[in-house]
Formats: sequence, structure tokens, C-alpha cells
Amino acid sequence: MSVTLNDIAKALNISRNTVSKALNGKHVSEKTRKAVTETAARMNYKSFAVSEDFRNPSGKKILLISSALK
Repeated sequence: MSVTLNDIAKALNISRNTVSKALNGKHVSEKTRKAVTETAARMNYKSFAVSEDFRNPSGKKILLISSALK
């Protein structure tokens, strides 16, 4: 089973949003960033970069829309 941002947040007793900010280089304290990155490494967290997986050859993002209408 993969480790999620929620798993890291629970381990540190902080919000999922704070974990996301720390891992994406957004504004959080250095102490928080260090705790998040160390915990993520210890838990073998692997990021999932969706936007990079769905780029076409021109480098533009592709938007996928799914409808579950019955």
C-alpha cells in the first residue's frame, strides 16, 4: 500500500495541506519542511505527478473529463 499525504500528516499531527506545501516548496517554516521531508523519506513516500504523466508531445497539458451520467 502506498503512503499518502494524509499518512504523513497524521504521523506529524499537521494538516494534509501543510504536508503538500512543504513537499512542493511552498511557504512553510524550515522546521516543518524538515520534519515533513524526513518523515516522508522514512515512510518511503513516492509522489505522484499527474500533470507530468498527461502531457502531450508539445508539452501542453491534456484535460480529461469523465461523465458518469446514466
